[in-house]
Amino acid sequence: MKFMKYMVITQDTRITDTVQLPGAASIIRSVMEQDVISKRDGIVHIDVKSSSRNEYVDYIESPVPIVSTRLQQLLLLYDANLFFKPVALLDQENQRQEMYWLLIPDRIDCLSEASEFYPNKTLKHLVIDIAKIGSSKFFQVDGLLETVIVIRLDVAESMLRRGFTGYRLQRVDSHDCLTEQASIIGRDY
Repeated sequence: MKFMKYMVITQDTRITDTVQLPGAASIIRSVMEQDVISKRDGIVHIDVKSSSRNEYVDYIESPVPIVSTRLQQLLLLYDANLFFKPVALLDQENQRQEMYWLLIPDRIDCLSEASEFYPNKTLKHLVIDIAKIGSSKFFQVDGLLETVIVIRLDVAESMLRRGFTGYRLQRVDSHDCLTEQASIIGRDY
């Protein structure tokens, strides 16, 4: 069995002119609560903070990820079942509109017991259990207070090769019950 590696994907905060989406959290929450999300045809409109220097990067962290059309197409190559909802980012003052995609990743309960938490129950050190992930390549870790999106290494490498912008990757420690059991069985006592 091939051991898969995973990365946490976050927005690159070093890009200071990334387009800002004030009020996006409440709009997205409202859309999800109204179950409008099941209607794929409806476009969600989000006003951006107007600036002539806005940089429309490929990955925008929000309550859930919002990705460019180019990144959406790549992610669909790896998982045709990912759920996307169209989002129009509107800069009224500069009369600019950009098409993005709200991505609602599957939530997977893959936290390893080796994960560490601060006293306030926020994540200190993430360790995922590979055996619980299955074939998922892009998912949200369930059971956390914060939103943590994880992608498989092959997807991350593909993103890097294509020059996508606006994200950072950090290796995730993983725990594979099968590997651990095999090493225990093979140990001399």
